[in-house]
Amino acid sequence: MPHLLAASDPERASHRAFGLREVGMDAVAAIQIDLPGELPEPMDVMAMNEFLNKKEGYEITEADQQMMGSGQAQLVGQFLIDREGIVRWSFTEILEVGLQTFRAPKPEELISVASQVAHQ
Repeated sequence: MPHLLAASDPERASHRAFGLREVGMDAVAAIQIDLPGELPEPMDVMAMNEFLNKKEGYEITEADQQMMGSGQAQLVGQFLIDREGIVRWSFTEILEVGLQTFRAPKPEELISVASQVAHQ
């Protein structure tokens, strides 16, 4: 999303600080991901990554290789933190079929919650 702060953290310290856990690649590989409009059919994670990387022209970086070599996958999340440092909203990935696996919040949802926090 435009105009939002993003950072790289290959050692995943920020993930741990926000309670986002690592999971074994075996658990990740067991899930079929269905992203209508993005994927032609449900795929396992490795096939999905390969398909989307090729579709978007993404080239694997050294940091990507470092994380992939760990044998662990990282669940992800987005957090809205107010000026006092309080987490006012979060969207975290859940590693279960049909839940928030490989999903992201809709821009409208994030804009709505940010507006609510701004007017508190």
